[in-house]
Amino acid sequence: MLKNPVQNLKHMKNIILLIVTLFFLSCHRQTSKTDYKKEEYPSVNTGTNSEEQEYMVEAFSEMMQGTSFTAVVKHYRIDSFPIKDNDSSDDFSEKRIVLYAEVIKQFKGIAKKNITYEMVVEKGEAVTLKKEPQIICLCLNDGTYYWPGTGSDFPVKEVLLNKAKDIKATKSINGSDTFCFE
Repeated sequence: MLKNPVQNLKHMKNIILLIVTLFFLSCHRQTSKTDYKKEEYPSVNTGTNSEEQEYMVEAFSEMMQGTSFTAVVKHYRIDSFPIKDNDSSDDFSEKRIVLYAEVIKQFKGIAKKNITYEMVVEKGEAVTLKKEPQIICLCLNDGTYYWPGTGSDFPVKEVLLNKAKDIKATKSINGSDTFCFE
């Protein structure tokens, strides 16, 4: 965690906001109407209720401003590598996941046509590639992009694409990567 207690509280507020957003997304996912825009984003979902949309836009805005990279991507590969566990006193072990994606539309970060990023998960935890494009927000540390955690990937929805364009156009992207660790 962060060393400053004020930063810890802000970070916890952001995590709670993301958890609430994910809860609303999971509750309403099955009832959402899906419309497709074939020209740029083949799986743009425009259907949502206003409360869900409000939470999602707020969480997305916070995440985009608090990470190093934001883009619409299409994943095409995933690799998994075991991480050596030096503590034999428990059953806990982790694995490193490396994901590869084509960048369809970038809103923040160093321009790329493809992106590779990492995440660490518990051994046995499933990570699957989504077939449809999605919006991801990533952190950058020592030249390596990494997934900052739950709530950093979003469905391609018109309201989120518009919010990303607005944030980019108004240059309201703050300089601190509040969701990223050094």
